[in-house]
Amino acid sequence: MRKKIVYFIETGKEISGVQTIIPDILRKMPEECDAETYYINLSEEARAAMEAEKIAEEMPVSAEDDTIPSDENTADMTDEDDAGTSDEQDVISVEGETDASAEDETVSEEENDEENLADNETENENDTLFDHLDDNAEDQNEETSETDNKTVEELLEDEAEEETSNDESEEDTLKFVPLESCDFSEFEDATFIVPINYLFFLLPYIAELKGAKICPYVYDARCVTSFFRQMQRPKYREIAELLNSTGSCMFVNKDNATGWDYGLDQYGECVIPVSTDLCTAMDKKKAEFSPEVINIGWVGAISKTALDCINRICDDLYTMYGEDEEGNKRDVHMFDFHIMGIGAIMGQINFRKYSPLIRFIIPGDLKDNDFDEYVCSNIDIAFGYNMNAVLAALCGIPTLIPAIDDTPALAKRTYVYFGDATNYTLCWKKNELRNIPYQDYTMEEVIARLNDPQTREYDTARCYEYAVSHYSYEGNAKRIAEYTEQSALTVERILENESIAGVLQLLDDYRASAEENANATYYDYFNRNKKS
Repeated sequence: MRKKIVYFIETGKEISGVQTIIPDILRKMPEECDAETYYINLSEEARAAMEAEKIAEEMPVSAEDDTIPSDENTADMTDEDDAGTSDEQDVISVEGETDASAEDETVSEEENDEENLADNETENENDTLFDHLDDNAEDQNEETSETDNKTVEELLEDEAEEETSNDESEEDTLKFVPLESCDFSEFEDATFIVPINYLFFLLPYIAELKGAKICPYVYDARCVTSFFRQMQRPKYREIAELLNSTGSCMFVNKDNATGWDYGLDQYGECVIPVSTDLCTAMDKKKAEFSPEVINIGWVGAISKTALDCINRICDDLYTMYGEDEEGNKRDVHMFDFHIMGIGAIMGQINFRKYSPLIRFIIPGDLKDNDFDEYVCSNIDIAFGYNMNAVLAALCGIPTLIPAIDDTPALAKRTYVYFGDATNYTLCWKKNELRNIPYQDYTMEEVIARLNDPQTREYDTARCYEYAVSHYSYEGNAKRIAEYTEQSALTVERILENESIAGVLQLLDDYRASAEENANATYYDYFNRNKKS
């Protein structure tokens, strides 16, 4: 029998941003994985009805209760250049109660709801669950340091340009199941992937499916905060040990695991990052490499940070192959520098400074097949960071990631091959690279490796293979199939945990407290204080 893999999220809004990562991958599940994939959420009609009901309940707003949650879903991973956030590096303390006052920037509609639950004193004893929540969360985006802003800004820059869609295509293998009409008994042997802060929204539906498995998905530190804040007295280490021993968690990047102070481990290859399609133009690759004119490609929008990287690459090339101290030209190589991106700041490139050694070619912002064909047909070696580096590597091109700031005057700049970036960090500043276990190379070493057929072939292969296995829809779909098979976290086992079972007991008590609550879902219970 084919295994069933289900992504579950109960929200009154269409999911977006980071929460689309798993569904987008499940849409591309290869037939060889022998898996059926499902996505359970409220239908569009049900979401519209809930939104209308919420608006009706919240009008008019009294002077005492003016903290209606924003409609903005800040789990959406969209940042403009120089906007930046630093919450991915949040660390959660476990000394006594969790102090979430510095981490209350919302990550979903539900976390918005959670922050407002504490605004109202409740007459029901079950409401003590949320008494410790901070009722005045502040936006942390403007408070982060310049260093963190720049780092995370660049980490998210490419994802800001990605547009995701939940519409099914002809090849879509993901089956949408409306939550309001879902028969969960059909998923008795399924594995449910659920954002960890939505775990309690799922459990009431599947509490009787003792053998069904669960893989919580951790997309940032704040969703973990939200998860623990839904428990009255969470036993942090006990829960972490449960997740560790069952090998059940998945992460959007490694920072989300290492940010836990209380012992959550990274077990093997459990990271599922943003993914993309395979290259469509491998058959159009350049026939041969010519050392006389080396074609370099920069991939990505031209922000100030990107422009600085381009200038440093060109400075390194000019130092090596431009005029010597006596003004003589070193005619070892010439370079065609292809800038595959756009930005108003491009006019600041000093083209004359590097002429005639470097000729600039600007094809502009290329997408999808056009990008694949251009890179495969024209580029010998590429530079970029984040998802732009992934796209170049998938075209079978040696791809390098530069630091996003300059190095000290007495040190040579270094670059990292994408194939060596094995801990999912694809952007860094110079002082951060010391703490990342990556092999780095000077520009002299990079060009020497490119000129050598053996190392050129090796660098091409390792960049391509790592991109396919860790950043393509196909590669990550296979890994999800493997993880869900290996996970040992069953519904029965998770409900044996006292902290987790206690939340469902509070739901049962809420249902018993009044006749109108008898059929309440956890969503109803979670949002109970919002009703006028």
